[in-house]
Amino acid sequence: MKKICKGCNNKIVKIIDICKSPACDLYLKDKKKKLKLHSLDLYFCNKCKLIQLEDIVSPEKIYNQYLYKSKHSLGLTEHFKSYCHNVIKKLKLNKSHKILDIGCNDGTLLDFFVKKGFKVLGVDPANNISEDCKKKNIKLINSFFDKKLVNNLLNKHNTFDLITANNVIANIPKLKEFFSLVSRTLSSRGHFVFETIDGPSLIKNKYIDMINSEHIYYFSLTSIKNLLDMNGLEIFLVENIKLKGGSFRVYARKKHKNISVSNKNAINIKKSLIYEKKYGFTDLKKIKKYNKIYSLEKKSFISFIKKLSLKNKIFAYGASAGSTSLIYFYNLHKIISFVVDDNPLRVNLFTPGSKIKILHPSKILLHNPEYILILAWRYKKQILTKNKIYTKNGGKFLSLYPKKELIK
Repeated sequence: MKKICKGCNNKIVKIIDICKSPACDLYLKDKKKKLKLHSLDLYFCNKCKLIQLEDIVSPEKIYNQYLYKSKHSLGLTEHFKSYCHNVIKKLKLNKSHKILDIGCNDGTLLDFFVKKGFKVLGVDPANNISEDCKKKNIKLINSFFDKKLVNNLLNKHNTFDLITANNVIANIPKLKEFFSLVSRTLSSRGHFVFETIDGPSLIKNKYIDMINSEHIYYFSLTSIKNLLDMNGLEIFLVENIKLKGGSFRVYARKKHKNISVSNKNAINIKKSLIYEKKYGFTDLKKIKKYNKIYSLEKKSFISFIKKLSLKNKIFAYGASAGSTSLIYFYNLHKIISFVVDDNPLRVNLFTPGSKIKILHPSKILLHNPEYILILAWRYKKQILTKNKIYTKNGGKFLSLYPKKELIK
């Protein structure tokens, strides 16, 4: 069966073998429940240059039991506060402009716009966020952003002056349709601003946790440019941000003959496109070479663990969607007895498929494991600070990123 690109309907080719894993965020109460495994192998479209998964988990399966809330993600509230300020300033927004946030989650971003007097609307399919949005006076449509919804929006609200979608577009199966619907919903002089993980940076640095069943796409700026172009949109500004190990913030708008991209912005966009070409993210033959790099990565981890001469199973810190990928890629279920996590929604649940129990961090001193492997590596400093008593008692932390090491 021919495998088709979700962005442009062209043929796609497998480039990197990753592993199979269950739906990454299906943390379960029932340890006995079996989950279907899905391939995380990466494919490439030689037409639009989009890197993507071929095996897609149904969105209903992911979002009907969604345990993620923006407010639980360390540093994200401050990030969205700054985001709101910068977008208003750069786009010269005023209170007459209508704002739509696709995938608004618990309304953390929209809350900052509400406080500044803007008219906002949130769209999100997750079934556990209604009360959060209600408390913030955010009108929420609890649904997927699809044709039916867009037709209703255009009938009731007309178009929107700002559409945002943060860490969302990588999760949408019908990507071609999504960009078309955004274009329809955007006013003629409106702006589409979105954040998404930097695919080339992620793949180059082997950030396995970011390759998971929620992230169908691993966008390069080249692929974003191509896909927007196919739907009458254009990039006029790109910002590189540190969020999630490296992300793009893209400012897009409808194409107008009499409006051009500034020289400064055009130069910055061109630099990113040249970088992606240099490291092989626009060429099928070059990008296939990463497959060997990922194979060596697994062997490197095995060697790292052997040097520790483990006498007992260890703990891990961080129960997220990304943790599932790390567990399956590195076969961590063989060496981990418990995972600890600060998110109260996950405590006492079991990891998807691998069935490792989640404990609250307060249980660390009770069990006093010899080693704790940090899966939530972006929060390594905070984790180490919180657990100084554990390390004073002789406990040791292990790190996967940015390098495999015993933290001293």
